[in-house]
Amino acid sequence: MQDPYVYSSLPEYLGKVNRAICQKDIILGQYKTKESYYKFVLDQADYQRELEFIKYLIVEQGGEPFSPTRWKNMLSINKV
Repeated sequence: MQDPYVYSSLPEYLGKVNRAICQKDIILGQYKTKESYYKFVLDQADYQRELEFIKYLIVEQGGEPFSPTRWKNMLSINKV
């Protein structure tokens, strides 16, 4: 499977390519390892997908609020 971020700056941050475009020290200095930064990126992508799903639910339900239990059940159904 191809890395979904191959056309972003992520490969440079992870040391897979050396384009010398990014100033990586500022970002990577916030993480203990490049792997922990990569995990953060993937976690953020998952979080964004969940937010998009919630936005879809709100629109589909005409803005009707859901109980926390119902939100949890709906989110668990769509996890990949």
